[in-house]
Formats: sequence, structure tokens, C-alpha cells
Amino acid sequence: MGRVRFCKVEIDGYGRFSKRTLELRPGLQIVVGPNEQGKTTLRCFIGDMLYGQRCSAMHRLYDPGHELRRPWQHPERYGGRLRYVLDDRREIRVTRRFNEQDEFVQVFDVTNARDITDSFDRLRNGELPFAREHLGLVKEVFLSTATIGHVTLDDLGDRNALVEVRAKLLSIADSREEMTSAEHTLAWLAERVRKMGPYQADTGDLPEARARRRQLQQERERTLAFRAEQQRTEERRRALRQSEEDLMQRRSALVEELQAIEAAQRAGRLEQVEELTEEINRANARCFTLSSRREFPLEDERTIRLAETAMAASRAQLETLQAEQAELARQLAAERERLGPDGHQPTPEISEETEQTLVELETRIAR
Repeated sequence: MGRVRFCKVEIDGYGRFSKRTLELRPGLQIVVGPNEQGKTTLRCFIGDMLYGQRCSAMHRLYDPGHELRRPWQHPERYGGRLRYVLDDRREIRVTRRFNEQDEFVQVFDVTNARDITDSFDRLRNGELPFAREHLGLVKEVFLSTATIGHVTLDDLGDRNALVEVRAKLLSIADSREEMTSAEHTLAWLAERVRKMGPYQADTGDLPEARARRRQLQQERERTLAFRAEQQRTEERRRALRQSEEDLMQRRSALVEELQAIEAAQRAGRLEQVEELTEEINRANARCFTLSSRREFPLEDERTIRLAETAMAASRAQLETLQAEQAELARQLAAERERLGPDGHQPTPEISEETEQTLVELETRIAR
């Protein structure tokens, strides 16, 4: 716990208090007063100023005392200020408003005139953990350690009252709890030893504790054996899971390889189909020119070939005759030119034999 000295309490509104200021001096503060005059209220105010009024560090809900501590008069003033000095002599002023509509908290370094609110990370409940950092205590420990609950004192000098105060102070010094001290602990241990009896006793709490200890040891051994078996099972499960992951990866690789092979095969088959399609198209183009003759009888093929040969020979003979005719026409023209206009003689008549020969030639040419 860090050394923190509270200096001043300024209450704007809290329970029965309104516009109330208390100056605190170093040392133990004893608040004396009749019942229901605000002693516990003052204690709660200091705790709320340091830690807020949330029911836990994980939730933003207010604790039940939030409404109970609302000011009896001027509820809009619900809040106040608290000043304290740290080990390093810095004076800190905490300002809070507890109303839900305008809830506010500010932590101000008075010594250095600097607002240090944002230097603390907010908890999940929205509170600032500045008190935990400055005091080193959570709220419950602070309330049970740094403060003492209500004590009835008929007179501060009353011997019994002072003994009770002394017992509570010793309890806090020993165990940080109001009701637990070293004296109480020693007395409780002595009573327990008396009830247990001698070490070699056959009856009483000690033999029962030994029997219970043996039962617990056996249960512990069974638990350890079960945990060991569970651990082995867990190791086997992890090994099987790893093996399953390896097999799944291998399966994925094989599936990818199979898909690649199938794709290559499909590409090869597609290429073959395209080549066959092109060849079929070329054959169809060649056959299309012969479509007009698709009904021609195949048994007359030899006759056709002979006719084609004869036609080729006739064409050759025709070309020869045409060449001879052209030559004769040229010679005739030359001869006419040489003889002149008076030298023209009538063409002799063609004999029947020659005319028959020409008819045969024309017929052969026509074929």
C-alpha cells in the first residue's frame, strides 16, 4: 500500500451532506457522533470518490448504494472533491459527479498544475484505476484496511471502548481485517490443538483427520492416474488430428494433380477433335464440287475414262487442225496479196470425198 495522506474532503451533495468541507490532519482520524449523523456516509464518500460506485470492475451497473447516497437536498449536486498527497509530495485533487446524466471524473495534479485523467486506462466498467495505482489497493481492501467500521463509544475515554479500538487497530495491522488479529488466531489454533488431542490418540479429530487424509491421498492418486490417462488420450488425439491434417493436405495435393492431368487430357482430346474437324471440312469441300455427280453409276467408270481419253485426243487433234487451218489461211492471204486483184481465180469445188472427211472431223471434234 502506497503512503497517501488525505488532506481535504469537499462534499457538494452526498446523502445528508450538502456543501460540507472537512480538513484532515495527519494521523488516525476518529469521527465521533450520534447514530445516523453521517459517520458511515463520510466513509462511503471517500471510497466512492476513489473507486466510483460500480458494482464490479466488469460491469457498468451501479451498486445498490448509488440511489441511497443521492443527496437529500439538491440532488443535482451529487458529487464533490477529494484531495490527498502521495509519497512523492504531489497533491492530487479528484473531482466527481455521480449523476447518471452527467457523470464525470477528473484527476488533477495540483502540484504540477496538470490534468492527468487521460494517463489512466479505463476499466471495462468505465472507471479510472487511479486509486489502485496510487494506493495499491482495490476498493474492498481499502475500506477494510484504511478505515474502521462503526464502533459504539459511550465515551471516548471509556476503557472498554478503548480496548475495542485497540483490538480493531491490532487486527488491521496484523491481517488487514477488522475482526481478525494475531491474538485471535493464536487462540483459535490453541483451541484446535486441544480438540485434536495427543499425536498418538486413537479417537478425536486427529485420527479422523488422518483417515480423511488417507482417503484424500487415494482420491488424489486416482485423480492423478485419471489425469495421466487423459493426458495420454489427449496426446493421441493431437497425433490423430495431426495425421488427419497431413492426410487432408496430401488428398488436396492429389486432387489438384488429378485435376491437372484431366485438364491436360481434355486439352489433347480437344486438339485431336479440332484436327479431325478441319480434315472433315476439307473433305466436305472437295466432295461438294462432285455433288452434282453423286448419282452417277460407278459401273460406267471405265467407259468414262475411255471417253475422257478420246476427248483429250480429239482436243489435241483439233488444236493441230486449227493450227494447220491458220497456217493455210495465212498462206492464202499471202498468195492473194501476191497475185493482186486481177489474179483472183475461183475456188475449185470441194469433192464429195473431201467434204465427207470434213464432216467426220467436225463430228469427232463435237464429241
